[in-house]
Amino acid sequence: MLRVAVATALTVPVVGLIIGESLARRLGPSRPALLIVGLLAGTIAISALSTLPIGARSSTTPAPIADREFLAIPIPAPTVRATEPVAWSLARSPSEPLEVTPAPEAPAVVRFRPRNGWVGVSRFAAVSVRFSRPMDHASTEEAFQVVVGDTPVTGTFRWAEGDTVLVLTPASALPYGAGIALSVDVGARAADGVALAEARSVTFTVQQRPAPTVRPAPTVRPAPTVRPAPTVRPAPPSSGWRWPLLGPITQRFGESLTQYGFHYGVDIDGKTGDPVRAARGGRVVVAGAYDQCGGLEVHIDHGDGLASWYRHLSRIDVAKGTLVEAGTVIGRVGDKGCSLGSHLHFAIRKGSTFVDPLGYLPPR
Repeated sequence: MLRVAVATALTVPVVGLIIGESLARRLGPSRPALLIVGLLAGTIAISALSTLPIGARSSTTPAPIADREFLAIPIPAPTVRATEPVAWSLARSPSEPLEVTPAPEAPAVVRFRPRNGWVGVSRFAAVSVRFSRPMDHASTEEAFQVVVGDTPVTGTFRWAEGDTVLVLTPASALPYGAGIALSVDVGARAADGVALAEARSVTFTVQQRPAPTVRPAPTVRPAPTVRPAPTVRPAPPSSGWRWPLLGPITQRFGESLTQYGFHYGVDIDGKTGDPVRAARGGRVVVAGAYDQCGGLEVHIDHGDGLASWYRHLSRIDVAKGTLVEAGTVIGRVGDKGCSLGSHLHFAIRKGSTFVDPLGYLPPR
């Protein structure tokens, strides 16, 4: 009986170690896994020893009854402290990074137009603000303020470039020489509801009232000698320049009120569908799309190296190769291409260089 008990006591721990080694291979070399295997082998060994007869434990003195009770009581496993639960360690490698969803980035103001400190800005200029992200219309329009002193400037809002640019076209011309303040407060929110990172503001100054032209008094000359009146001949057709569209100028030659840089013509305000007329007689050399920003446009060659351009049209009423006279309707005002509102971009090109159209158009 004693030999059987001893053999059992020696065999059971060996079986426990074999089972533990198999579990270690499956669970990997993590510290919690090795600790569980060691506890399993030790618990099996202690349980086996507790089944031996009292005489087999000692060859001299029998174990007290208290010892028998102690050996019969199972030893609880020690508390395992880890940075992550044991179940997590068994399910995935501790080196694998946790997936953390980043918080949405707060929108910011990229720039204002006109820019801070500009002077001599056109009275008919539109004002705008660009953001780093698409914005919510209602909250941003309420947060965008344009004031002259303490008086708000009202007008029509327009969104462009994927809801990242808010443009305000004033309802009336800005006062001569006025200081204008543009600002956006933190009430503006992105399309996903994230508030503006910080409030921003700039100031600019409108152009001064031009001085009146002083004309010298006419020189008194003696009365001319009366001569017979010359023969009256019919006047030849006019070859001079005329305005292609009557309306306020919203941007002049050389200004840079938008992201598109140097302005190579004049912008004349008008409603979509208003007729656009040839500024001078000549031959139509372009009638349709010419580049990515012009939309629909017409170019007229007037000879002597001069050509006139009419851009952002909603419709074209002439064909390439057509001879037109000054005043002929060639198209209609539109909002095509790189445009922030319906208007006519009118330019004059001399050779390969654009020149100020106001040097050719008659005063009005």
